[in-house]
Formats: sequence, C-alpha cells, structure tokens
Amino acid sequence: MKATRFAPLLLLALCGCAAAGPVARTTTGTATLTLTPRFQASGYAAQAVVPQVDATRVNHVVLALSRVTSQVETPVLTSSGAPVTADLIRWELDTPFTFTNLAANVTYRVRASAYEAPGTDEGDLISIPEQSYVDVPVLGNDQPTMAPLTVRLVATPFAATAAVTLSATGSVLFTALDVGFYALAGNVETLLATRSLPADEVPSTVSFDNLQGMSTYRLKAQAKDLNGQAIAGADAQLDVEVDDDTEVATAALEIAIP
Repeated sequence: MKATRFAPLLLLALCGCAAAGPVARTTTGTATLTLTPRFQASGYAAQAVVPQVDATRVNHVVLALSRVTSQVETPVLTSSGAPVTADLIRWELDTPFTFTNLAANVTYRVRASAYEAPGTDEGDLISIPEQSYVDVPVLGNDQPTMAPLTVRLVATPFAATAAVTLSATGSVLFTALDVGFYALAGNVETLLATRSLPADEVPSTVSFDNLQGMSTYRLKAQAKDLNGQAIAGADAQLDVEVDDDTEVATAALEIAIP
C-alpha cells in the first residue's frame, strides 16, 4: 500500500542584511548571510497511508556552510580548521540566524539537517539531506541576498492495523472472494489494496497494515462464480474504524451468496 502525504516544509528565508539572533563567524570577508526560519504546514492527500514527519517533532536543525564551485561543495572552515556549522534548537527556529565574514562574489551552499532529539545520531535524523539545501550567490559585501531553504522531512509509516474476518453463507458454489480495501475521506473512496481469497480459504482473516489512527477505512468483498464472474447480489461492504495509530482494529464481514 503506497500513498502520499504532501511534505511539511521547514522554510528558511535568507537575506544579506544584519539581524539580531545567533551568529556564526567565518575567518575572512565582510559579507553576512541571515536566515529567518519559519514552518510551513503540510497538506493532505486523501489516499495517504504514509504520513510525513510533523514539523513539531523537530528538536534542532544543524546548518552547514560550504562554497560551491562548478558543483563541487567545499566546507567553509573556521580559523581552527573546523567546518562552519550552526545548531539551532527548537526555540531558535523562530529567530534570524546570521553567517558573517563571508567573501563577496562567492556561491555558498547552506545545507540543513533536522533531528528529533539532541545530538546528531543518524537514527534521530528526520530530514532528507540530499533535498535540504540552497545555493546562495553572495554578490557584494553590502548587497542583500534572498533565497528560500526547504528542509524536507522524511516519511514514516503509520502503525495501526485492521484485521477483518471474512465468511460466506449460501448454497451457490463460488470460487473466490475478491476483496478491496479503501481509505475514506468524506465520500471519496481511494483503493489501497486488493486481495483474492480462494473459496477453500474462506472463512479467513485478512489484515492491512500501516494505517492511520482516527480514520475510517472500507472493505468490499465480491464472490466470483466458476467462470470467474461476479455473482449478482453476492457482495458486501464494511466500514472499519481505526481509533489509534498503534492498535489492531478487528471486524467481521459475512457475504450472503444467494
């Protein structure tokens, strides 16, 4: 089951003017680069089964500064030879941040990494580094520069499960039950998965994983005859309520075959 939720974006607006807030200094030059972070709320696709990490889970964002020449990225170093970086904790993301002592007529790359816990353990990284950077040409010491920096957050699956027990009654022979599982958004159904159960496996329980809590899903079942055709009137549907992201929602559906 694959689906898409539009990504929440952490946007950093860059400008070359001075501003109050944390400062990281390089070793040469007089130009400055000021970043003003802001969050942009995510959208939602009705068929979503995989959410994007919510921006409120960001504990801190590490910014790394590099020069870019012919697409080659070279870290900017401090006087002690360490890479120039900035670590913005959660409450600092609402205030401007400034890189100072930058050289004019140089293209700088600001790369951002968002973490959901203190430190830089890879297990806590919740952004996509390859998609979380911006190249900013600094054209003059006194000339403002503006550009957006998008920090793209990773997708993690929902953890809820729906388990539906299917059974059939009636005297007409059938060869299979075809099952469709749908996400519901208002009156809109979006197909997420299909199954086909041979008659000799009915009754049976079918499970669907990576579901979102506080959501409603719909299961539809149709009996097929010996020729693989739908049997008229031998169909049923059931709405399944998933209350929690980590629960297993159980239900039962009986298909009456006339």
